[in-house]
Amino acid sequence: MKYIIICGPTGSGKTELAVELARHYRGEIISADSRQIYKEVNIGTAKPRPEECRGVAYHLIDFLDLARRFSAHQFAVMAADLISEIDAKGKVPFVVGGTGLYLEALTEGLFDSPEPDYAYRRHLEELAGNKGTEYLHKLLAQIDPISAARIKPNDQARLIRSLEVCKLTGQPLSAIRGRRRPAVAAKPLWIGLLPARKKLYEKINARVDKMINEGLEQEVLSLNNRQAELRQRKLVGYTEMIEYLLDKKLSRSEAIEKFKQHHRNYAKRQITWFRKVAEICWFDPEDRKFHSDVNKRCDEYLKKA
Repeated sequence: MKYIIICGPTGSGKTELAVELARHYRGEIISADSRQIYKEVNIGTAKPRPEECRGVAYHLIDFLDLARRFSAHQFAVMAADLISEIDAKGKVPFVVGGTGLYLEALTEGLFDSPEPDYAYRRHLEELAGNKGTEYLHKLLAQIDPISAARIKPNDQARLIRSLEVCKLTGQPLSAIRGRRRPAVAAKPLWIGLLPARKKLYEKINARVDKMINEGLEQEVLSLNNRQAELRQRKLVGYTEMIEYLLDKKLSRSEAIEKFKQHHRNYAKRQITWFRKVAEICWFDPEDRKFHSDVNKRCDEYLKKA
């Protein structure tokens, strides 16, 4: 069994490439995007429209209510099942997205982790806000130095989860990870998209302008009865629009500029995450040989015994 992962920062062109490859290799797409899973948010998550999918089956988008929680563990289980189903049909599974935790859970294995403790998470978020993420890193180093050595001091999400697991299980996450089981036995082909930083930021800024023009403000206002869940999700774009439209903390221009900045910051964090994955074959979408080089790499992988 074989499957192909297409990853990279937001705005790098993952969806377009995935659809092109899925059509060429007779495949189906599994989304690995932690924002596009929610049904109620469309414009600000850049959720692919049916016309963009061009007849290609696109799984794990637009299926979850905003009030529901969804973990990397749940993603890996569902994605692994879909990979098997797609492969059984004689098609190529393409896993596409920028949520590193999802892809890590799928490719490096699963372990039985406790349900989230959201009160404790909020406490740690407050600590990070007051004392910085470096403080969380020092706390983790005291109780789980192995995990602390693997996690950068500014990676707030992973620091919080590691501390949370230690609190709930009484065991360091590094010890639990050693007992994890693989989600999919097959080794995937990793394709990473990485435009030049200036070009990527230009594309991100243009994407935000497009979202505004397509009606992001109206979408946020239409979700007025879901504000509690929307605020809790802290989705980039929606948070800034809430601060402008409902909280009146920002002007419209300030909200848009803040949205662009946070979108660029998110892309930078994604790049940092994926740089750690040695298996990724990186490509610049602006390179004139981009499509032929990617197709050649896919051909080589899929033809291997």
